[in-house]
Amino acid sequence: MYILLVMNMQLKVVLVDDELACTNSLKLELEAYCPEVNVIQTFNSTDDAIIFLNKEPIDVLFLDIEMGNMTGFDLLNKLKNTTFDIVFVTAHDSYAVRAFEYCAIDYLLKTDSKI
Repeated sequence: MYILLVMNMQLKVVLVDDELACTNSLKLELEAYCPEVNVIQTFNSTDDAIIFLNKEPIDVLFLDIEMGNMTGFDLLNKLKNTTFDIVFVTAHDSYAVRAFEYCAIDYLLKTDSKI
């Protein structure tokens, strides 16, 4: 699935990361620089995210990889339907090849803002 932006179209986006600071900062960045993006939900719990994603249609999922009780790949394997685009957002560059096996449209590396 490719993202097609149509005039005045809002992309329904969900953010999933076990770190609250990460979902908060990503949401702020998307709101500031991507007016076509509508972050409809953020999750810091993979279980809650799975329930929501199995019920609600979305356009894009921004997904962390290492999240404590499961990986982002585990989360995707628990979903009934993955017709949305996936952007992995992680601090680990070693998962890039695997991420693109899940048809990721992008792979963003988190950086330490103190550097």
